[in-house]
Amino acid sequence: MYGWRARIASITATPTEHFTCEFYKLAPPGVVCVPACVFVDKVVKEELAQQQQELLRVVKGLLMAEVDYIIVGGAPMIFMAGIGEDKRLLAEIKKLTPIPATTDITCTMESFERLGVKKIAIATPLRDAINQKLKAYLEDAGYQVLVVKALEILRNVDNTRLPLEASYKLAKEAHMAAPD
Repeated sequence: MYGWRARIASITATPTEHFTCEFYKLAPPGVVCVPACVFVDKVVKEELAQQQQELLRVVKGLLMAEVDYIIVGGAPMIFMAGIGEDKRLLAEIKKLTPIPATTDITCTMESFERLGVKKIAIATPLRDAINQKLKAYLEDAGYQVLVVKALEILRNVDNTRLPLEASYKLAKEAHMAAPD
């Protein structure tokens, strides 16, 4: 049986294959990804507000899928609302289901903490207006953002059309701009 060890739900903002492909490169045998989506086309404030409502509906549906853990993707929905939004959202999810959950940005921030990260160079596909919110979010959390490099993509689906090396090249560019 697939998923005999664990069934991990991944809620993404846009139907995408890249998370699931990467998941299976890392997951041990017996662990499966149960993908779910909230369908956000553009990373704009109005759609992100709708995403939260849809997210709670999707979480309820994951009860039927009997997943063991929920990972909520779509960091802009959280960082656009400011520090503490991930904790608020996770508390709302906890009211709906006993299934443990986290968000991608919660995991990122916890990783920064454990690794002792203080300075950050950001490489993102998002547009500048959104990136400035991300920068402010990270600075409010106590990090020093040295540089922001972006691809200026509006539609989420366009991320899936990027060549595989695009993320690497952008990250390298950000690193070169902020060697500290």
